[in-house]
Amino acid sequence: MVTRNSITAGVGLRHVRVALRSSTGTPLVPAGTAAGTAYAGIQLSGATRLTVTPPDYRRVNAEGDDTVFNTFVLPPNEKPTGELVTTQLPMEAIALLSSTKMYGSNPVRKLGVATDQVGYEDAVMLWAVRRAIDAESGTYLGQQVWQMYLFLNAIMQFKPPTFENAQVGEATYAIVGNDSSVDEGGAAFTAGVNGFTKAPLIISTWKDFPWLDCFLGDGAETEHTLTHGATGSISTTDKKFVWVNSVLLADDEYAIDGDGVMTLDTPAGDGKYVVVEYSYTP
Repeated sequence: MVTRNSITAGVGLRHVRVALRSSTGTPLVPAGTAAGTAYAGIQLSGATRLTVTPPDYRRVNAEGDDTVFNTFVLPPNEKPTGELVTTQLPMEAIALLSSTKMYGSNPVRKLGVATDQVGYEDAVMLWAVRRAIDAESGTYLGQQVWQMYLFLNAIMQFKPPTFENAQVGEATYAIVGNDSSVDEGGAAFTAGVNGFTKAPLIISTWKDFPWLDCFLGDGAETEHTLTHGATGSISTTDKKFVWVNSVLLADDEYAIDGDGVMTLDTPAGDGKYVVVEYSYTP
C-alpha cells in the first residue's frame, strides 16, 4: 500500500522560530498578550544550516579469551546536541535565548554576550522547516511536502558572527536538547500512543507549510485568530492539532472558518494555553 509522506527527501532550510518554553511544555505566550491573539515565537532570520547530532550508545565489551564475545549496548549518557547557523543578527531573539535584555536608546541597540547568565538560560522550544518531496514510488512520488524539526526543551548558546573582509559573518547557536515528557501542546507522551514517554526532538512531515500558534486563555474567549489563513490558505489536506489546557481536542470540539478564525466549543481556562498546530499554503 502506498502511503503519503512515509518516505521523503528534503533540501535546504526555509524558516526557523524560537519561543520560551512554559512550565506546561508549550510555547510561552508573553504577558499582556490579549486572549484570542496568536503568538508564534520569534523568527531566527537568515538561517542557513541546522545540524542535529543524537548521542551514540555507550558500548561495553565483554572480554573473552583473546576476543570480545559480546558488546553490551547501553543508553547514552548525553543528550542530543545541534548547531544553527544564520547570516543575520536578530537582537530580540538573542536576548530571549540568553535570558538577558536588549537595551540602548533608539535607534541604538545593545546586547551583552557571554554574560553572568551563561549556564542559567531559560529553556526554549525551537522549530525549523524545510522543503522536501515524497520519495515513495506510487501516486505521491515527487509531490512537494514540508519537514519540521521541533526541539521540545532546549538550551541555546549564541556565538557572535565573525568580522571578515568580503565575507558575510555567520552567527552560530549551540543547542542542547533535553528530554520532554509532553508534546508541543503539553499533552503527555505515552508508550501506547507514541511508543515512548520522553523525547527531546520531534520530526514531522506535512503536505503544506507547518505552523505553530499559541494563545492565552481568559476563561471566556472562544475565538482565536490564526497567524495564517485570512485568505483561506489553511491546508485542507493536513490534519490540524488543537490542545486546550494540555488536552488534545477531538475534531468536533473546534472549528476553523475561511478567515482563519478558530472557535472553541469551550473556552480555555484563565491563564491556560491553547496551542494550534496546522499548515498553510504560502
